[in-house]
Amino acid sequence: MWSPIQGDLSAGQFANKLLQFGDGPNIQQNFKDQDWLYHRAILASRNDVVEKLNVTIQKQLPGQEYAYKSIDCILNDDEAVRYPIEFLNSIQTPHLQAHNLILKVGAPIMLIRNIDAPRLCNGTKLIEKKS
Repeated sequence: MWSPIQGDLSAGQFANKLLQFGDGPNIQQNFKDQDWLYHRAILASRNDVVEKLNVTIQKQLPGQEYAYKSIDCILNDDEAVRYPIEFLNSIQTPHLQAHNLILKVGAPIMLIRNIDAPRLCNGTKLIEKKS
C-alpha cells in the first residue's frame, strides 16, 4: 500500500499496523484461547486469498500437519464421467471443498457444510482434537 501523504504521523502508524497485521501477533500463544479467537476475524474478497491466509497462519501453529483427502471412488461406472481422477481432484470452486485438507491438532476450524444434520450446524466452530 502506498500513501501520497508524507510527513503525516498517523499515516505512517497506519502503514506499520497493516504490516504487523500479516504477522498474526501472538498466534502461537493464543490459538487455543477461544475468547482471543472470538475477537479476531480476517476478511478476504476471494477464496484463493483465504486459502493463502489459512496456510500461512496454520504454519505458525505448533504441531504436526495431518492430511485428509476426500473420497474419490466411482460408485456406478455407468454414471461416471470420463475424466481422470487427478483432474477432478484438482478442481477448486467455491461450491466444492478442496480434495486435500491439511490440519494440525489443536487448530481452530469452522464447519462449512454439514453432512450430519442432527448433531452439528453450518458455522459451528470446532477444534481439531486428533488425527
